[in-house]
Amino acid sequence: MEVISKNKPKGKDFAVIKAKRKQKRILEEKSIKQRTENKRINAEKRKAKNLEKDYQDKCRAIEIVGFRKGMLLVKIEDKIEKRALLYDDRKVNKKNLEKEILNFFIKLYGCDFPIRKLKNFKEKREELVFSFEELFD
Repeated sequence: MEVISKNKPKGKDFAVIKAKRKQKRILEEKSIKQRTENKRINAEKRKAKNLEKDYQDKCRAIEIVGFRKGMLLVKIEDKIEKRALLYDDRKVNKKNLEKEILNFFIKLYGCDFPIRKLKNFKEKREELVFSFEELFD
């Protein structure tokens, strides 16, 4: 024989309570899935951000040595290498060279990197502008 509870609702009232419990459980499961998805997405973003930061730090450690025969000489890990400067020929002329030198790039580790972010750009800027003015003559 089944024990009948005096407090427990019967029939339609119990079905409503049961449906609310189920809905609550489903919402909790959904929120748990959403949190784990957010954690995964944040981990991917953090990893990409760390890779980009490492690349930026690696490139910022490179020093400008000088400029010779249209090539920029840079010191990469105790080796002096020649790198071609990338810039827009249509925009750069002798008059605006001082300003446009900030928009020059070199190819480092497979990507274009602005020379203004290199280690000693501030010290070498005047020397580079002078060397470029000779090129435009």
